Amino acid sequence: IKALDWALKQVMARPDTDIRLVNVLRLGACQLLLDYRVPENAATDTSVRLCREIGLEGLTSVCNGILRNLIRKRDVGELTRPDPEAEPDLALSVETGAPEWLIRRLREDWGSETAEQLLRWRDRRGGLVLRPNLTRLDDAGFEALLEKKVWEREPGLMPHAVRVRGTLDISGDSDWLSGQYSIQSEGSQCAVLALDVKPGWRVLDCCAAPGGKACYIAELLK
Repeated sequence: IKALDWALKQVMARPDTDIRLVNVLRLGACQLLLDYRVPENAATDTSVRLCREIGLEGLTSVCNGILRNLIRKRDVGELTRPDPEAEPDLALSVETGAPEWLIRRLREDWGSETAEQLLRWRDRRGGLVLRPNLTRLDDAGFEALLEKKVWEREPGLMPHAVRVRGTLDISGDSDWLSGQYSIQSEGSQCAVLALDVKPGWRVLDCCAAPGGKACYIAELLK
């Protein structure tokens, strides 16, 4: 979203535009700039229609004008990015979407080269990462459960974790619905293991939605 905002900033006359319009413009810019192969007219017309639907009838011409200007600047190569030599943190922020304060912290902790590698890394393996409900299954039991599925699978990076592919709509799987396993990214699992919770601790999951880390902690402590 940082890259979209940076591009829109170059074609918007006012930085204090209504946030509802900004969000519509972000959707339009996403289609126009990120190779979604959406025809230009479809992207702009949809954005204008969205403005009407959310009560911004008076800003439809503004929306259309901004996106048309974005298309023009894109086509003639006038959309710019921050200079990585002059403003390295801002340039990396626009490229990766990470906030500048985090980039500075990573540079301090890991050095510039490793920080940039961390920020540019993307997991391209695909699939979903599952882990067993440790109050019901051990690793052998989970492996036996997965043997009954038609999914492709391979060991994950975290203890107990398995990466699966070919699941289609896993939300209908009876074993998932009955709580035999959870869908949880390796990053989330890593955060729990790094916490190294001990019996008797009180842990507040400040961003529980729906609470996968809290559940994992509970399972680890039985």
